Amino acid sequence: METAVQRIQGGAGVAFERRIKRGESEGIMLKTIKKSRKKFVGKKKAVVKVRFPFYSFSLYEEDIRKIDKVNDQGFLNDSVVDFFLNHLVFHLLDESPSRVHVFPSALWYFMKGHQDHDREEDEDKISVRSEVSDLIKIQNHEYKLKQLTLSLEGIDLFDFDYLLFPIFNNGHWSLILVCQPYLLTFAGTNAEEENLSAAFIIFDSDMKNEPQHFNNAGTLADFIKAQHKIVVDRSQRESSEGKTNTVPDLTILDKPKGLNYSVVLPVGMPQQLHAADSGVFMLEYAERFFTNTPNTQTILENGFDFAATYPDFSVDQKRRELMEVIRQFSAY
Repeated sequence: METAVQRIQGGAGVAFERRIKRGESEGIMLKTIKKSRKKFVGKKKAVVKVRFPFYSFSLYEEDIRKIDKVNDQGFLNDSVVDFFLNHLVFHLLDESPSRVHVFPSALWYFMKGHQDHDREEDEDKISVRSEVSDLIKIQNHEYKLKQLTLSLEGIDLFDFDYLLFPIFNNGHWSLILVCQPYLLTFAGTNAEEENLSAAFIIFDSDMKNEPQHFNNAGTLADFIKAQHKIVVDRSQRESSEGKTNTVPDLTILDKPKGLNYSVVLPVGMPQQLHAADSGVFMLEYAERFFTNTPNTQTILENGFDFAATYPDFSVDQKRRELMEVIRQFSAY
């Protein structure tokens, strides 16, 4: 007669066997999907291939179709946004493009992914003593910032006057422009210099969540200061004479003492009527700013009246303009 233990063991064995069979079928299905995906990717046709000093891009037919949906309000994807911002800096600006550095959209995706993971980790640590939890959180944040900044090896962000960060959150594009980033790590020697600061200008066509913009600026400030730490360490390693570096040696998370950055929310900024237009607004904001650049210190002292600075702002022809630019680079 079969005992209760034998019945349980037998049931477990059957369940285990079912899991194996299901795993095998899922493995076969996964391989089939991967093969189909490879076939699909192999058929993708690159319409534009262009290399910029720091990045190279390929735009495909499906990217172009999204731009060309003028009547259907197509969304702009990251490939188009990254391409046009680099085109703006390296092909349209009259002044030296070395003043501006454009970050790829993927950088913010990576940062945002780590922020979400941080929140999940925090929820799992509710039972841990608060001081231990805080220490773990700081160590994790520091490690992730190091990983991000290592991807910029060889690029000194403090050689630039402007840093462009395209931001994509919840299906919406915005732009953070960092002016005078070197002032985040600059120690003033007199009262006038101590009042100097970096400016984080927020360009958003749906300016509703102001606290989120301040949080985003803080995240980018940590990132820039982390990059400064790496630059300092690299400079110290490469110093053959062992001279003391005059730049303060900052930690990854600490803000330079006595220095501040200001978050600037322009007033009178034209706002979108359709959700899919955030990308075209963001690109037009960037183009207007760099083709008629206001003085950063004036903005910090008097504010930034966008409507008064760019009274003829319009995105009515922006999608057609993007298509025309792509046709100029198209190999077909």
